[in-house]
Amino acid sequence: MKEFRIADEVYVSVDRSGAVFLDVVHDRYTGVSSTQLRGMSGIVSDWPASSVGEDVLSAAEETNVFSMVESLMAQGLLTRSPRRDKPVLQVQLARPSKSISADGVLEEPDRICTHHILNIVCAYLAAVFTLKVISLSCALRRLAASAANRPRGGAALDLATARRLVAIFKRLRPLLYTAKSACLLDSIVLIRFLAAYKIHPAFVIGVTSEPFGAHCWCQHGDIVFNEEPAYAEQFSPILCIR
Repeated sequence: MKEFRIADEVYVSVDRSGAVFLDVVHDRYTGVSSTQLRGMSGIVSDWPASSVGEDVLSAAEETNVFSMVESLMAQGLLTRSPRRDKPVLQVQLARPSKSISADGVLEEPDRICTHHILNIVCAYLAAVFTLKVISLSCALRRLAASAANRPRGGAALDLATARRLVAIFKRLRPLLYTAKSACLLDSIVLIRFLAAYKIHPAFVIGVTSEPFGAHCWCQHGDIVFNEEPAYAEQFSPILCIR
């Protein structure tokens, strides 16, 4: 009987090397090797579909996996609670293969208007306040709520407009912050800025297990807005909001 499940504000990415848990309440990543995950799918109801953790175990191995489950429960990563309140539902994401710019370089914007400046300042202040004063969990819940309130199956991406707006965003961004080592903030600010113009790429957090790494970017279909596709492709999505 599968009596455990992944906690509400915890997300998991599994590959052959093991699993990475993202606990958004505590803004914390936890890695577990593949050898420690044997049999996990047999007792965790919503374990991600993967060859990792699907083994048939001996009695001794079952004892080990329950010890691992107890450890993960103690960290708040797994739960027995039947309540489900997943603030962000996982969605399928295309492999990132294209940049928002056709040749890797965005053209300099020919015109920046007052509304562009106001929208990026508002997006930045809202993102900083939510992330720094409240929590990552709150920031993600707000993005998810905004995405849920949008009509599904909207108009196709206007690529020319998106390119122009991303170019304006990148031109104005250095006046507020540097994107270096700030991929989370940058992606949330870009999502909010573009939303003012009814352009809604997905917000993505990706991870690697060996060696561990985490990264954020914005993506629509297979088009990446604020990262090189070849770099984004190195990460497995653990959370995606769109």
